[in-house]
Amino acid sequence: MSHNRVLLRRVWIYEPEQVYSLYRPRFHEKGWFVAHRRTIEGCARSINPATPSAALNAMVAVSYFFRWAVENHLSLEMEDLFHPDTVEWYISDYLARLSPLRATTHRSMLRRIGPEVTRRAPWRPKPEAFTRLKLKAPYSVRQTTGFDRILEDQPTEKARRIFAAILYLCLGAGLRGPEVALVHAHHVTRHDGYVSVRVEGPKPRDVPIRHEYAQQLFELALAYPEGPLVGHVRENEKDITSKLKRCLKVPDWSPSFVPARLRTTWMVNVLNGDVRLSAVLEAAGVEGHSLRDLVPHLTERDDPDDEAMRLAGGSL
Repeated sequence: MSHNRVLLRRVWIYEPEQVYSLYRPRFHEKGWFVAHRRTIEGCARSINPATPSAALNAMVAVSYFFRWAVENHLSLEMEDLFHPDTVEWYISDYLARLSPLRATTHRSMLRRIGPEVTRRAPWRPKPEAFTRLKLKAPYSVRQTTGFDRILEDQPTEKARRIFAAILYLCLGAGLRGPEVALVHAHHVTRHDGYVSVRVEGPKPRDVPIRHEYAQQLFELALAYPEGPLVGHVRENEKDITSKLKRCLKVPDWSPSFVPARLRTTWMVNVLNGDVRLSAVLEAAGVEGHSLRDLVPHLTERDDPDDEAMRLAGGSL
């Protein structure tokens, strides 16, 4: 018997096996959790926790990781969910809200579990502690201009619609791929001098569209007033972005059309503009606590109401 013990549901637990049967997160009655509980338990068991506290930490880390994935409409297939890129996104998004100790515990558990539950995901060599995968390099101006040409050359109306929605929302507003599929026409609003989009999901926010794509996005919303701007998407569809991209045709002379790289390009564009760091973080929907600590030391402007126009890169 282990000397380690934890109090779970008013019962002292002395063995890891007891944790699996008694653990109940606050969302344990949700349909997705009931359906995937056995998989979640299997992930926790994969690292053979030696103590009840380790078993509990593993169950908590995996359960909340699954909940985050469900909220972001991500694939729950092991190779997709426990891909290093997905885990790093979770670390920078959800775990940034937790205390450093809890965040470190969750991160450690997921990085130990990842290599055990996947075969193709590039976990080895394992990432060093406290390191983060680099953001994808931004596109050059020439490359983004080329995407405008590729948009017009798409073979079908469906492909042009998908390409336009991803381009305008990722490059124009910094949305993540899964967030694009949640945008409907009624989320796009025209203001005095700029257009904004309301982003739904775990990170709800209003983002001004870069002026280069504001009018095009507004016209796209007028053309397709019903349903998602990308077209029909099944509810709770897994890996939405990849399935949408299969409809697109990108010529050999062009770099791959990657939503995450479009988002990085948007970040570079707004950071190179005269925009306060706090406004950029809010528009990007990230919890960059290490960066937010710098906000009080940044120069405050006399005209903060003009921030939306700065994010949009200028007036229409």
